[in-house]
Amino acid sequence: MFDRKDEIVISGIAGMFPECDNAEELSELLFNKTNGITIDSRRWTPSLMGAICGTGKMKNINAFDATFFGVNNILADVMDPMTRILTERAVEAVVDAGLSLSDVSGTNVGVFMGSAIGETEIYMLNTTSKKSDPYTLLGQSRTMQANRISSMLNLTGTAGNSFFAMDGGWLCGANGLHKAKQMIDDGHISAAIIGTINLVMSPELQFQSQGLNRLNKSNQTKPFSSNDNNNDIMWKSEIADRMLPTGTTDRRDVSCCSSLQRASDAKRSYGTLLNVKSTVFGDRQGPLINRDRRRFQIAAVGRLQRGRRRSGHGRVRRSLRVGH
Repeated sequence: MFDRKDEIVISGIAGMFPECDNAEELSELLFNKTNGITIDSRRWTPSLMGAICGTGKMKNINAFDATFFGVNNILADVMDPMTRILTERAVEAVVDAGLSLSDVSGTNVGVFMGSAIGETEIYMLNTTSKKSDPYTLLGQSRTMQANRISSMLNLTGTAGNSFFAMDGGWLCGANGLHKAKQMIDDGHISAAIIGTINLVMSPELQFQSQGLNRLNKSNQTKPFSSNDNNNDIMWKSEIADRMLPTGTTDRRDVSCCSSLQRASDAKRSYGTLLNVKSTVFGDRQGPLINRDRRRFQIAAVGRLQRGRRRSGHGRVRRSLRVGH
C-alpha cells in the first residue's frame, strides 16, 4: 500500500465544453438537463455535404490575450485555436490548485498535452488571409503545444525531457495521464499539467463519421443510450459487410486540463490517482471496421483489475462504463 503522503492527487482542474466556459457551467447545464448539442452555422452551413448537423460547440474559440501570455501578435493571429485554448486552461488548472504563476515558475513541472485529429489546420488555412505568412506554419504546429505552455509558464522540467505532445487518437488524454503519473512516481518531475482538446471544425469529418454509422441522427445527447431515434442498435454496416456499431454519439468540442501533485505538496485534492493504464485496440483490419465487443469488454475489465491490484486496492467490485 502506498504511503498517503506519496499518493498522487488531482489538485486542479479546468475545462471548456459545449456552451460552457468552465466546469461550473457544465454542472449547471447537466443538472438542468439542458442540451448542449446545437444546429447552427457557427462552424459550417448546416446543409453542407448532407452531413448530420447536430454538434457540441464551445461558445468562443477565438478569444486570446496575447499580451498576458507574451505571444507575438502576428503569431497569435494564426495560432491554432487548440493551442490557445489549452494554454488558457493550463493556467486555470494551476490557479485552481491554489498556486500562482510565480509559484510554478522555474520549477520541475512536466507538461503533457494531447490533441488527436487537427481539424483546425484545414479550417485556419481556408479562412485566414495569411496563408503564405511564415508564422502560419509555426502557429499551426500541434507538436509545440506542450513546449509553448512550458515556455510561457517558465517551467524547467527534467533536462528538457518533460514536455510531451501526445497524439494517440481519442486516447491521447489517458496516455498523457499515464505518462505524467509514471514520471512523478519515478521522481523525474515534481508535478504535472495534463491537457487534451478536440474541436469540431470540419464538415468533411462529420460526413465521414456519419458514413461509418457512428453518429446520432438527432441533436439529442444520448452517450449511453441503448437506442437511437427509438430504433434498437444493430451491429450492422452497409459497407463491405463489415461489423460496425450504429452510433448514439455526437461530435463535440471539449478541452480539459488538470494538475497532478503529490498529496504532501497539494493544497487541494479532487481525488487520488491510484493507477492509470491505456490500451489501443486494433489489428491490421483496423478497430473501426473489425470490432469484437465481447473481446473488448473482457480485455478492458482485465486491465482495470490488474491496474487496481497493482495499486494495492484489490479487485474491482463496481460495474464498468466505458466512454469514448
